[in-house]
Amino acid sequence: MRLPTLLDHADPHPRQAADEAAGPEHRAATDGRIQNIHGRTAEIMEEIIGRSPLG
Repeated sequence: MRLPTLLDHADPHPRQAADEAAGPEHRAATDGRIQNIHGRTAEIMEEIIGRSPLG
C-alpha cells in the first residue's frame, strides 16, 4: 500500500482546472494547436540539420 504524499492533496494548476472544465471541444482545439506547433518545430529542426556541415 502506498502512503499519501503532499502532491496527492495539491490543487491542480489553475490553467489545468480551467481546461478540464471547458470540455472536449476546448481540449480538441488545444490538442490541434499543440500538434501544429510540434509539426512546425520538427520541420525547422530538419531544415537546420539539413544545412549543417555534418548533415
